[in-house]
Parts: sequence; C-alpha cells; structure tokens
Amino acid sequence: MRLHPYGRAGRLLFRAPVLLYRLGLGWLLGSRFMLLTHVGRKTGRRHSTVVEVVGHEPSTDTFYVVSGFGRRADWFRNVLRNPGVEITVGGRRARARAYLPPEEEAMPVFRAFCTAHPTELRIMLRLFGCPPVESEEDMRAFLKRCPVVAFQVKSAKNL
Repeated sequence: MRLHPYGRAGRLLFRAPVLLYRLGLGWLLGSRFMLLTHVGRKTGRRHSTVVEVVGHEPSTDTFYVVSGFGRRADWFRNVLRNPGVEITVGGRRARARAYLPPEEEAMPVFRAFCTAHPTELRIMLRLFGCPPVESEEDMRAFLKRCPVVAFQVKSAKNL
C-alpha cells in the first residue's frame, strides 16, 4: 500500500465518504460530491474514489471535477487510461465517459465555482498547497496544475 500524501489519518478522512456511499448514505453528501468507480490502469481492479463536483451541465449531463492532487492522482491516471466509469451523485448512479475538456469548456465551469463557492475554494487551495486564485491568469495556472476532468453520462437510466 502506498503512503497517502496526508498519512494514515488523511487516508481515513479521504476514504470516509466512500464508506457513506457503500452504506447507501451517499445522498447525505448531496450533488456536490460524486462517487467515482473506475478501473485500475495496472491491475484492472475496480476502485472507488469520492471527488467534489465543481460543476454540472444539465443540457449534456456532464459533471466536472478538479483533480486536487493533479496529474499524479491515481484516479486521474486511471480514468485517462480507462475512460468508461460509473458515477454516483446523490442517489443517482450512471455509466459515464471521462475526458479532459478543452480550456474553453473547463474555464467557465471553474470560474463559476470560484464565484459561487469562495470559502470552499480557499479550503481546497490550502488543502492542496496552492496559492490564492484571484485572477483569470491564476485560474489558468491552477488548472494546469490541477486539471478539470469531465464525466459525461452515457445514459440517463439508473444502474
């Protein structure tokens, strides 16, 4: 087992939301968090990770998340290799396809998140050791380090 960037206590803290979903209580986290079930790029085993949703585009049923640990995050590397995933948001489960959106798609989503959730943004930046995001240039720099990943739902049918 690899050491978590925040040690054992950090690993337990980050894994607690997965337990909520496994107990059928994921709806308690609302639509701001998503259980991502993905396939390991090396092992082929299924893994579950909870990530924060920074935006949702209802017209395309696409959910957006930021990879807080950047391109080195295991889930990030896994979904790039195997983009077919399962997501659970609130009480809804669906199959989705992961992709890296172009900047013109990612920037408006991140900008809206920054405006709507300034406190959560400050916490997220502090947690991941990033400088404040105060300008458009800062946003671009942040997204180069911690990219946005989009998850487009394949079917509206629940699993």
